[in-house]
Amino acid sequence: MSVQRITARQPRKSRLSPMPRYQIGDRIKILPDDPSPFAGLEAVIQDLQPHDLGVTALDRYVLLFQWGEQQTFYDVQLAPVDGPAR
Repeated sequence: MSVQRITARQPRKSRLSPMPRYQIGDRIKILPDDPSPFAGLEAVIQDLQPHDLGVTALDRYVLLFQWGEQQTFYDVQLAPVDGPAR
């Protein structure tokens, strides 16, 4: 008779989260390699729309630029201005 070992699997890190990475009022920047004309610019988050299934990379953020224009970006296009994101 053989004995099988049962080991617990470590959960893989994923981009699923019930909480968005950024919050309204956070100052962020558009990644410099983003193909938009806003690449490298800083803005403030005016509104956020978390993904229905918790896919952080697909969270959408409405950003307000200093000249008053608003644009929508996905989480993967953004970076924190100061240090790593929460």
